[in-house]
Amino acid sequence: MRVFLGIHEICGHYKNLEKGMRELGHQADFISVVPNNLFYGDNSQKSKIVRMWQSANGLRASTPRSRFFKKTFTVLFAKILNMLMTLYVAKKYDVLFFGYGMSITNSSWELWLYKKLNKNVNFIFHGSDSRPPYLAGRFCNTEDVNYEAIRTTAEKTKENIKRIEKYATNIINWMPQAYFHERKYVNLLSLGLAVDIEYNYSDEVEGFDSKKPVRVLHCPSSANKSTDAISVAINNLKNKGHNIDFVVVSGKPNEEVLTEICKCDFLVDSLYSDNPLATLAVEAAKYGKPTVVGGYLYNEIGKWFPKGIIPPVLYVHPKKIENGIEKLITETEFRLDLGRKAFDYVNTEWSLKQIAKNYILLAQGAVSEDWVCDPLDIDYMQGVIAEDRAKDVVRNMIQIYGVESLQLSDKPKLLKAFIEFSM
Repeated sequence: MRVFLGIHEICGHYKNLEKGMRELGHQADFISVVPNNLFYGDNSQKSKIVRMWQSANGLRASTPRSRFFKKTFTVLFAKILNMLMTLYVAKKYDVLFFGYGMSITNSSWELWLYKKLNKNVNFIFHGSDSRPPYLAGRFCNTEDVNYEAIRTTAEKTKENIKRIEKYATNIINWMPQAYFHERKYVNLLSLGLAVDIEYNYSDEVEGFDSKKPVRVLHCPSSANKSTDAISVAINNLKNKGHNIDFVVVSGKPNEEVLTEICKCDFLVDSLYSDNPLATLAVEAAKYGKPTVVGGYLYNEIGKWFPKGIIPPVLYVHPKKIENGIEKLITETEFRLDLGRKAFDYVNTEWSLKQIAKNYILLAQGAVSEDWVCDPLDIDYMQGVIAEDRAKDVVRNMIQIYGVESLQLSDKPKLLKAFIEFSM
């Protein structure tokens, strides 16, 4: 099977999928045009057309609008290379996996061409590419919320998903992000998040020293209100007499993050996460390090995983994050046991080989029934922000632009729930 993976890397997922698929005997190529600032891995395909395509889009992105004639030329040149790259991909590959809701030209004619040529086209969504902006921290965790930006982004996101659903063979997403879908989709966490780390966990257990400070690691993509709240919780615990070495790493290359994970005793992920085992927690689990994470789904997470199997993390209500951190500090055996279970999980259920196999089975049409989700079943409303903030933003959106601005008219039950939620 000839597999294309692109055009945007997300936490090493696509580079690692490439490796896993190749180990299974498939010709898989990861090709990205979007700069990877965290250095998760480079393209393996270096043909002339690929290099020209990347150069053209890089030149377009780096040319300022103030240089009108050069900008016009670079835009046109990039569009030509995008079309040529589309033809190249359509000719060379049988199965296409696009990440972050992006294809090469982001156009209907491109997707129409793939469908006309009977290509197996799969779109994988990872978060902000499909999550309603009125439930996203980037839009809502500011002093002056830009409601017009939220309205237009929601509209564009809905339109993009609708266009993709018209042509795609499969849609892959995770329930708390899938509000704008109208088609059934495959559960992203049923397939797994691809992380390629090999580590002898038993050495870490033997090297445990109970006399050292407990090293707690927090790695936000950028400083945010979640980080502030976690820092307050850590300070409270220090004031109670707990011996804590709190380390915050933000915006650093993945290699540096992994180095810090090796040094830590456990990881504190986001305060308002709708995913108990995001990529950072998977990376920690690969080293046998447990994760505590906050989120409003903590009490119902089991129903969204196949057979109700919940990944081994300490998933708590956001208001209980301090309690969760303290539990992992004071209950050493619990912490070590949770780390062992997390290690076992990501090296069996979510081993690179198993995840690659899951994606190949998906491409072959062998979809397990318990992988498939219906967007009409969504009943979660807090997103990845504080509940009070979510209520305020949704209420203001309805007051300013009407219920239509939520882009949920195809889901009357969920729309009604949001209206009641905001009151």
